[in-house]
Amino acid sequence: MTVTALLALGRPEEIGLFIAKAVATMPYLRDALHLTVSALAEPTIEVPRQRIVVALRDLYDQARNELNPEAIQVLAVAFSRVNDEQRVSALMQLLSSKGQSATRDTLIKTVQGFLGCKNLDAAFGVLHRLVSAEFVGNLQLASLQRLVTDAARVASEADVPEGEHSDPA
Repeated sequence: MTVTALLALGRPEEIGLFIAKAVATMPYLRDALHLTVSALAEPTIEVPRQRIVVALRDLYDQARNELNPEAIQVLAVAFSRVNDEQRVSALMQLLSSKGQSATRDTLIKTVQGFLGCKNLDAAFGVLHRLVSAEFVGNLQLASLQRLVTDAARVASEADVPEGEHSDPA
């Protein structure tokens, strides 16, 4: 609730520090941080997208080490939706340093986030990880087909610069 209030008041740059201090003084809050990150990434009130981006970045800068694995994954998905490859990569590395790896659902949502921003390179990078040996047995063929179809759609919608043709003939 306080996070939403800070967003509404136009003070997104204070959210990360607020969360870091709250978790430091009340460690039991760490278990619910994924809900806070979700509320921040998709607020129930109307706020400019830029405020959300500032709030997410402040959370990353001020409190990323306080996040539990579930909250790290939610934050990574949120950053993919705003096309922030560097922070997604850093969060995946942070997750690995904690002896965890992203879940299949997190990777699927991350691919979808990058595709929504029309960032095929990042989407394919995550998709490659998704079809690795670790997930191939758990990945439903329909999910993989949908992601590849979405990627093909985004690629076909990409602007071809003037004078260039996608057809070599």
